[in-house]
Amino acid sequence: MAGKGFVANMTAEDKESLNKEIRHRGYGRQQEILDYLAEHGITTSKSSLNRYIMALKDADNLTGFQPGHSLQARIPTDNSSWSETDRLLHRLGKIKFEEQMILKKLESISGFSPD
Repeated sequence: MAGKGFVANMTAEDKESLNKEIRHRGYGRQQEILDYLAEHGITTSKSSLNRYIMALKDADNLTGFQPGHSLQARIPTDNSSWSETDRLLHRLGKIKFEEQMILKKLESISGFSPD
């Protein structure tokens, strides 16, 4: 992952705890994450943390990770053999995932809830 300088000396367990905190906050609320890191004796810049968060988000999207779910599925990158139905379903899944991420971000920013 790019922008991981501040986590270079963290244990695997500490990195996973950090990743869990980032996911719990919907890949946002960087100041809260900086505060979390400071509580654990780690200092970094907002830009470095943001690069790490963006890299984690990209990695999670590639593995099919969704906050609140423990199931991770690898999506094959070579979809040339997929049927039209498979391609459309895959595209729809990506759209629905993005919709959920946008709703979660709106909720964290303004308290908006679609329910």
